[in-house]
Amino acid sequence: MTARPAVLLDATSMPRRRRGGANYIYHLSRELSRLPDGPRLVVAARRETELDVDTAAGHRVVRIALPTRPLRIAWEHLRLPVLAGTQRVDVLHSPVDTAPLAPVPARRVLTLHDVTFLRMPGRYGRARAAYYRFVAPRAARRADLVITVSETAKRDIVALVGLAEERVVVVHNGVAPHLGIPAADEVEAVRARLRLERRYLCNMATIEPGKNLPTLLRAFGELVRRGHDLDLVLAGGAGWGNGGVEALGGQLGIAGRVRWPGYVPDELVSPLLGGAACFVNPALYEGFGLPPLEAMACGAPVVASDTGAHPEVLGDAALLVPPTDVRAIADAVERVLVDPVLAATLRERGLRRAAAFTWRVAAERTAEVYERALARQAVRR
Repeated sequence: MTARPAVLLDATSMPRRRRGGANYIYHLSRELSRLPDGPRLVVAARRETELDVDTAAGHRVVRIALPTRPLRIAWEHLRLPVLAGTQRVDVLHSPVDTAPLAPVPARRVLTLHDVTFLRMPGRYGRARAAYYRFVAPRAARRADLVITVSETAKRDIVALVGLAEERVVVVHNGVAPHLGIPAADEVEAVRARLRLERRYLCNMATIEPGKNLPTLLRAFGELVRRGHDLDLVLAGGAGWGNGGVEALGGQLGIAGRVRWPGYVPDELVSPLLGGAACFVNPALYEGFGLPPLEAMACGAPVVASDTGAHPEVLGDAALLVPPTDVRAIADAVERVLVDPVLAATLRERGLRRAAAFTWRVAAERTAEVYERALARQAVRR
C-alpha cells in the first residue's frame, strides 16, 4: 500500500469569524482529516482560529501567533517554506489564492478561487488588489497543480494567468453539513430577534462593491412601490468600500424595512435562510456562488445574477437575471412572491441541487490532486 502523503495546509488566513475562504479551509480540513485513506495533515493556524481537525486520527494543528495581516503575509513568504521543511511534508497546500514565492521543499498545490482581482480589480481595496495581482499569478505559475472551484473560474485562470488547462483542476465547493430546512420555531426565533413582522427577502454576503447591494436595494424599493409588504435582510460582515450603502436605504424611503444583522453565527444561518420568501443574490461576478446554494439547502427559492459561475452551479434551480437590471431583478422576485407553484418548484429543485455539492466529495477530490502533484514530482525526477 502506498504511504499516505503528508500535507501542510496553510490555514493562517482564517479570521476568527468564518466567511468566504475561511469556510473553505474549515470544511475542507475537517473532511480531509476524516478520510479513511486520506493524507496525513499538518494544519498551520492562528492561535485563535476555530478548526475541527480530527487530531485523534494522527493529524496535527500547529498554532502560530500572527496578530496582524502584514505579519501573516510576511510569515507566509518567509516562514511557511521553512515549516514545510521542518515538518517534512510532501505537499504544501495554500488554500486561498496566494502562496510563498520562495522555494519550498515540497510539491505545491494552490487553490485559486477566482481571478476577480484581474477581471474586476475595483472589487478590492487598492492595496489588496495590488498584492493579489502581483502574488497570485506568480504563485499559480510556481504551483504543480492549481485547484479552482468552477469551470467558469478555470476558464478565467487559463486565459488571464496563462496556465495550461491540465494544470488547473476543478473541485467544487460543498454545502456545510449543518445546513438544512429549519424547524418552524427556529424561524420564529430569528424573526423575533430581527424584528421581522413581514415576509422577507434575504441576502448573505460580505458587504463590499462586488456584491452589488445598491442594485438589490433599488430592486427591493421597486417591489415596495408595487405594493409588496416585505422586509429585506442584508446579512454579513462589513468588507470595504461599503460607505453609503446603508444611507441609500434612507434615500429610497425603505430604511425602516431593511435589517443589517452583521455576521450571522452558524446556528442562525439555516433559520434565517430557510425562513426567507426569496434569497436574492445579484453579485456582479462569483467564481462559485456558495450563499445561494446554501440558501437552497435551507429550502429558500433563489433569484441570482446570470453572470460568473451562477449558471454552472445553480443550474435550473434558480431564476437567473442580469445583475445590473433593477426591473428584471424585481420582476423575478415578484414572480416567486405571487406564484406559490413556482416558489415550490424552485425549493424542490434547490434542495436536489444543493445535495449534489458536499465537502466530503470536495475533500476526496482534493486528496486526489495531492496524489497527482506527487506523481508529477516522480515524472520530473
